[in-house]
Amino acid sequence: MAHHRTREGVYGVLPAAIWGGPRREYAAIKFFIYTLVGSLAILLSILALYFNSDPRTFDIVQMAHQNPLANAPMLAALVFWGLFLGFAIKVPMFPFHTWLPDAHVEAPTAGSVILAGVLLKMGTYGFVRVSLPIVPEACTSFAGWIAVLALISIIYGALCAMAQPDLKKLIAYSSVNHMGYVMLGIAAACAYIGPEAASTIGDSKVTALNGAVLQMFAHGIITGALFFLVGVIYDRAHVRDVNAFGGLAKAMPVYAGIMMLACFASLGLPGLAGFAAEFLVFLGAFGSYPIITGLALLGVVITAAYFLWIIQKIFLGPVNLQWKALPDMDRGELVALAPLCAIMLAVGVYPQPIIGLINTAMEALVTQHGFVAANTGLLSDVISKIAGLFA
Repeated sequence: MAHHRTREGVYGVLPAAIWGGPRREYAAIKFFIYTLVGSLAILLSILALYFNSDPRTFDIVQMAHQNPLANAPMLAALVFWGLFLGFAIKVPMFPFHTWLPDAHVEAPTAGSVILAGVLLKMGTYGFVRVSLPIVPEACTSFAGWIAVLALISIIYGALCAMAQPDLKKLIAYSSVNHMGYVMLGIAAACAYIGPEAASTIGDSKVTALNGAVLQMFAHGIITGALFFLVGVIYDRAHVRDVNAFGGLAKAMPVYAGIMMLACFASLGLPGLAGFAAEFLVFLGAFGSYPIITGLALLGVVITAAYFLWIIQKIFLGPVNLQWKALPDMDRGELVALAPLCAIMLAVGVYPQPIIGLINTAMEALVTQHGFVAANTGLLSDVISKIAGLFA
């Protein structure tokens, strides 16, 4: 009876603990604690900004124009780190990432798709929409720390993913890796560069932000599709161990084709959405942090390794007789995945429309805070560089 009351108590406080795997209560409580701490830090930072704005306001645009902490560097630093803690937990980036694998593994398929496709972007959105415009001086002061943590997230997340036999946990760690690219682009946009290089590096800052925002979008589409695909195979086999499969390309050819497309998009194959985003991040970040950017390329190599390993172990080789009768994807599953696959291809082949929308906002953001003068020719330069890779 005591155990029953404990479960009721957990469910009463955390409805998320009702659905999912056998360790769902642990994952839900861990997620709740991390999110609560981060949200409280954000709340305190917002209140500090409110009480120092004149006139007092919660309006993000007004705060950005006021820059209320420009003459209070110590308070600005405290506010920055409060916002950083909250947003870094939500990204999540190293070392605040440990809630994510547990949450993904124990969540049902729909929960994992929503978490990867929408919720993780709240952290990176906060950096771009709140931290950078409202406390720009603090962002510049601590940009190096953000870049180092982003590099660790990229390489550490990729290595952890490579070590996972559980397919869902592998994709969860790949999210730490891919969101590290977003944070690298944001760090590059925040970096201080002397006035003698303002024009060239200013272009790089906008390019890095373009890549970061595009990576947010691409990651949501690609990783959301990957988690959905894991749910498809788990519903049939009730197993997620990569080593338990083999030869599924013969038993489930449609599933194999779509899964390979999503894997190739996630590892950054040219012509798919992941490549366009990562290319812009690296192109922009190199101007601010050439060494860190060069080391971050290791993440791309490791990512390619573990996704190719997935394809080999699950789909290639002789058919595992245990799974030879598994049914292929049904019409409902195809209808859900078709738009995601179309977007992966469309953004990868012709990214200009979405980059144009992003570029307009990012140029305005960078120019507003005096990092550089506006560069109206940046978009065409970026597109030409991408097109040159296919020439």
